[in-house]
Amino acid sequence: MDLRDKVKSKSCSSLPLTDEDIEGLIAELLTVESKAAEAQEALEDESLAKVEVEVREELAQTLEGLNGLNDGFCSDQ
Repeated sequence: MDLRDKVKSKSCSSLPLTDEDIEGLIAELLTVESKAAEAQEALEDESLAKVEVEVREELAQTLEGLNGLNDGFCSDQ
């Protein structure tokens, strides 16, 4: 029986949780919170990398367009 099952069975029987049970639940919560924070950070890093690629592509296209305008302007003179 894992800790959650133990807590559920105690909840149903209205017995109070022991300090050990509470400490176990807190430790489990901290582990889950830590994993969630790591996952969130990974998603943010992935999103930031994607935006960086998109901005670089747009900048490259803009520079190509400006170079084309400059070439056309210089050849007209």
